Formats: sequence, C-alpha cells, structure tokens
Amino acid sequence: LATLINCISVKTSARVQDVLSSIKCLVLLSIIITGVVSAFKENHLLDKPFFTDDTKAADVVFAFYGAIYSYGGWSQITHIAEEIKNPTRNIPWALIFGIFIITLIYIGTNVAYFVVLDALTIASTDAIAVSFAAATWGPVAATVIPICVAISCFGTLCAGYFSSARVMLAAGRQGHLPLIFSFITAETSLPLTSILLRGCLAVCYTFVGSVEALIVGAVFLASLAGVFVVLTLFVLRFTMEDAPRPYRVPTVLAVIKLVVLVALIVLPFL
Repeated sequence: LATLINCISVKTSARVQDVLSSIKCLVLLSIIITGVVSAFKENHLLDKPFFTDDTKAADVVFAFYGAIYSYGGWSQITHIAEEIKNPTRNIPWALIFGIFIITLIYIGTNVAYFVVLDALTIASTDAIAVSFAAATWGPVAATVIPICVAISCFGTLCAGYFSSARVMLAAGRQGHLPLIFSFITAETSLPLTSILLRGCLAVCYTFVGSVEALIVGAVFLASLAGVFVVLTLFVLRFTMEDAPRPYRVPTVLAVIKLVVLVALIVLPFL
C-alpha cells in the first residue's frame, strides 16, 4: 500500500503523511496531557530505577538503538533536497524546528509513561502505550492504541519510501545502481523504478525476523555507514578544500558524531 501511494504522485504521498503524522501527534499529545493530570494523583516518576549491577554496556547500547530508530527520521529531509524550494534556507530551519518539536513530544510522552506506570510494568510490558492506555483510559482505549500505533508506523513507512527512493535515484544517476533506477516518470516526475525497488526490499525484510532484529540491524548498519560518511567529510575537507559548501558542518560536531557512532558499533561486542 505504501508503494502504491508513493507511485501515485508526490502530492498524494505528502498529504497522506500529513494526515497520519497529525493523528500520531494528537495521540502523543493526549498521552502527555494525561500524564500531567495523573502526576497530581499518583506519580511513579521518582520510583527506584530498574537498572541493576548486572547492566552491561551492551544492554545500554541496545536501548539506545531503539531510541535512535525512533528519532531516525530527522535526517530524511536531506534526501529530498532536490524537491525543496530554497533548500539552503529551508532545510536547516526544518531540521532545527523539527528536531526540537519532536524531541519535546517524545520526551513528554516517555515522562508520561513513567508517571503513570511503575518501573516493573515498564520493564516487563511488550507494548507500553497499551499498558498506559489501560491504566488511564480504560480497556476500550487500550484496544484502540494498537490501531494508532499501526497508523503511526504506516506514516513512517510512507515517509521512508518517499526519501529512500530519492537516494536510489541519486545512486542510479551516479552509476552506483543500474541506470534504470535513475529514471523518473514524464508526467509526475516520480522515481518509479526506485520506489518499486524499495517495495521489493520491504517485502524481503519481512522474512528477516522480529521487529527487534530489524531495528538492531538497521541502526547498526546505519551507524557503520555513518562512520564512513563522517570520515568522508574529513577527507573532502582536505582534498576539495575550495569546493562550495552550502552547509558546513562544524568540526567539533563531526568528531562527536564519529565517537558516538564508533561506540554504538563497538560496545555491543564487549
């Protein structure tokens, strides 16, 4: 379905993403408001944390993997820079405000979970949003939450199709993929072949294993690729010193990024 939506037109895909993202934000804001109200009744936020002496660095890193995957969409806008008006101005502002707003919403949502649910419940539940809804809104709402989660996941999937297809399009233009993936449709300017390739890959991924395995694999590979991206940045600073750079990444941020990425790759094996 996500493949079909992205094959229709850019506007159709964008509208679907807008609607689904709005639903997601409304649900999350409802959770945050409920958490604020519940804080005046029973607050588990200051309960004893469930870290133990047996917690290993790898366990912490794997926990970070889930968080990184949740925030992972922040960089997708750079993949569609070609289709953005005045990208030099609009992309930085979109990144700044987008990351800021999403961070507030996500942190607020997690704080609400910790306010309502005790540490043992959070550590043992497979669906924390369902447990939250059952504890606050009742069993009927708890049955609706999985639908909301599915809507959120589908919206993320559509956005992923939208951006990753443009990466494949660029790879086709540069000769890293067969030339056919550099084609766009005459009427809608869609990278149709790249979108279809993305759909085929998505079908293949469903046979890999659990969602957890997919998340760990995706973040690990993304971190590994990120290391090479940052190293390439340093190389180009010396080999193409005078090249025009619409965006110049501060060196200190690049170094911090590199250190974090290396830690995410190495620590799980220690």
